[in-house]
Amino acid sequence: MFRAQAPAGAILFGRNVVEPAQLARLIDDLRAVLPRDAVLMVDQEGGRVARLRPPHWAAHPAVGVIA
Repeated sequence: MFRAQAPAGAILFGRNVVEPAQLARLIDDLRAVLPRDAVLMVDQEGGRVARLRPPHWAAHPAVGVIA
């Protein structure tokens, strides 16, 4: 499907991410089927909107807390 449609990118959500090694495999799999210039994105705003969470990734406060 990805090869036929050639999407511009993909967004990863919390349900797609378990731990670093699994995420690396997922990225490798996506890179194998997406166009070379496709963008992989994560909605990582900090605070409540954090897809990459501890203990594997650092916690970041919401922008409003540090602005």
